Amino acid sequence: MYIEKLYDKDIKIFPCVSSSRILRKSLPKPGPNYNVSTPRATIESKQWCGRCVWESDNDVLDDQIVALTWDDDSRSVSGKEVPDRGPNTAVFHMVAFTEAQCEQRGKISGIHGGIHYNSKEIQVYTFDKFLQPEAAKIFTPPKTAEGHDGGNGGLMNSFSKAVEAVIKGELSVEQAQAKYVSCTLKEAFMSHAMVFAAEEARLGRKIVNWRNWWAKLEQRLLSR
Repeated sequence: MYIEKLYDKDIKIFPCVSSSRILRKSLPKPGPNYNVSTPRATIESKQWCGRCVWESDNDVLDDQIVALTWDDDSRSVSGKEVPDRGPNTAVFHMVAFTEAQCEQRGKISGIHGGIHYNSKEIQVYTFDKFLQPEAAKIFTPPKTAEGHDGGNGGLMNSFSKAVEAVIKGELSVEQAQAKYVSCTLKEAFMSHAMVFAAEEARLGRKIVNWRNWWAKLEQRLLSR
């Protein structure tokens, strides 16, 4: 697999008491950051972790909408056929100018009801009870710290639990990924690659066929 080819074979994970120590052992030490005395040419010559976008020559869009559509498809899981996934449309909107700084909100609409969510609660309702607002089920996820509206802390917490479960022999790597991280390494890779497909669509003022785009990317990665 291309992911295995790109994986750094020199990174070693040492068995330790806690998963946080494992992460510290496996990750390289961060380099020095820049300060007020650092020449601007030096600052702009490379990437810096935590660099403020407003202080840089960043050209990321301030307001962007990405629309994704996919057709009806059938699939099987472990050799067992599952119901078809009907055609769907998803719209992502990211905007810098908002009072909801670093907050993630969303709405999922289905044929029987919908889901509204933000960082504080998840609201699930069905259309047969739309005249009864109090009938909606509300779930409150545990509050996490750090950036991306708690996403960073939540992801690292789940990753640490997955690593710990594997080291203790409680779960296999695949089982731990499914239980705690909720995605595979390939799925995480694909979700990030999709950003580049969206940028290609924006710059080329065109519609990008994901299946063809991904096949070309895989071919390039495997040829390295």
